[in-house]
Amino acid sequence: MESTFSPQFETVKQADGSSTIKYRVKIHQGPNAASAIAFGLFGSLVYLYFTWATSLVSPLIAFAMFAFYGLCVYKFVVGREKTLTVVPGQGLRWGTHQLPFTDVKEFGVMRVQTNSRGHHNVSAYVYAESRGREIAITEHVPHALACSIRDEIYNRSLITI
Repeated sequence: MESTFSPQFETVKQADGSSTIKYRVKIHQGPNAASAIAFGLFGSLVYLYFTWATSLVSPLIAFAMFAFYGLCVYKFVVGREKTLTVVPGQGLRWGTHQLPFTDVKEFGVMRVQTNSRGHHNVSAYVYAESRGREIAITEHVPHALACSIRDEIYNRSLITI
């Protein structure tokens, strides 16, 4: 039977033997989600008011402003794509950072719960314990996604940590 659910991340095998894990990060999934949503709503109201005021003077400029607003809302809802590259037997690469497996004691998932003004938010991120530090590898994502990414790192690393 084939699943009707789409995965939250995608793993792509590269020509050099490494694997790239692609996942999406949304601004409303982190510990400051309530603030981000409140700021977004307030900013939207102000922006739409000025768009309406501009439409009285120049409908063409107001249309361009509304199209830009639509793009911003789309990016807020869909999020931005992040990547993490696992080089088997060597280490991890993400953003501008690199971490060799020889420095890693273990990978884990840190669960973060916030309760701001009655809004309960749960998120998590993958970290690597290295030389007495917990180094965040991913940004805040849903807990199930963080666990899946951690498991995928273990599966693709080809080493036992």
